Amino acid sequence: TIYGFRNEIIQGDDVRDRIMDILEEVVVSKVEDTISPEEEPEEWDLRPFADWVNLTFPLGMPEDSIRDAAKKETETPVDGSMFADLTMAQFGVAKFIADSVRQAYDTKIGFEDPEEFASVERIIVLSAIDKIWREHLYNMDSLRTAISLRSYGQRDPLIEYKAEASSLFEEMRVNVKSEICHNIFLGVVTQSMAEITVLAEKGGIARHDLLAFLNDSVMGSTFTRYKT
Repeated sequence: TIYGFRNEIIQGDDVRDRIMDILEEVVVSKVEDTISPEEEPEEWDLRPFADWVNLTFPLGMPEDSIRDAAKKETETPVDGSMFADLTMAQFGVAKFIADSVRQAYDTKIGFEDPEEFASVERIIVLSAIDKIWREHLYNMDSLRTAISLRSYGQRDPLIEYKAEASSLFEEMRVNVKSEICHNIFLGVVTQSMAEITVLAEKGGIARHDLLAFLNDSVMGSTFTRYKT
């Protein structure tokens, strides 16, 4: 349940491992949704997937690198793992992106105080859970109103409510994980940009000018332009 997940984050000793598991789950889900298992890597239209990767994570990942990862993969997913339903090529992509995300994250936290950043991670995850849960409750209220109106159309409101409530709950679970992925790197970038901006402003450089310079320079990327 969502309450169990929330308590796990509050009471757990190592939130980071759970975050990494969630990142992998979200990457695998996106691979399944956007990359065809029936086509060869040369035939894939990778633009939607690459755009999602570079808007969600600070990787600046080109499509060719993703395609190469698919072509080079020689292992098949392990039965029973989260990768089990992927083809070998899809597995190569999912592993490549997940490993790249881990490396980017490890690089960042290597410059942070471990205890302080662990608290930041916990807050980021809890904030994502609470935000999506509030949205879910609002959606459930809207559903109850809609179902009550449908009863006038000779449809069984209880059956329709159960079906749609179940669908909304599954959607909420997916959205929580996606929000965590978005926020964990948004937090990293926001913290770094805030530190840089404060130093720049102390040196007499306006915030707008600094961000415009960064986005237009070699440091800029789809991710930083989107976040800033």
